[in-house]
Amino acid sequence: MLQACHERAPSLDVTEALASLDAAPQATRSRYLNHLEREPSLVIATRWLAGETLSDAAAQPRVMAALEQASAPLKRYRCAACGFEASQHFWQCPGCQSWDSFPARRVEEL
Repeated sequence: MLQACHERAPSLDVTEALASLDAAPQATRSRYLNHLEREPSLVIATRWLAGETLSDAAAQPRVMAALEQASAPLKRYRCAACGFEASQHFWQCPGCQSWDSFPARRVEEL
């Protein structure tokens, strides 16, 4: 069911859910690459890069920390009515109390 949903409209949340179900790390990495082919995403690129070994192994933690910091704001949900942002999806906005004003997609996907 998740795979069918992902085929219709790739999203960060569905890709992450499918990746968590993959048993082999190579399958997870292939799933991330498939998402990147269909939909460019800094969040998914960061996830894919986490499995790569850089030529300078000492730089890996710094590069990953920088990418995580850069992609963190993109993982949030934003109210369409007032702009309130949250790390989880709400049916009623805590900021303006509007109902169903949070699109079920992350900021990066809007």
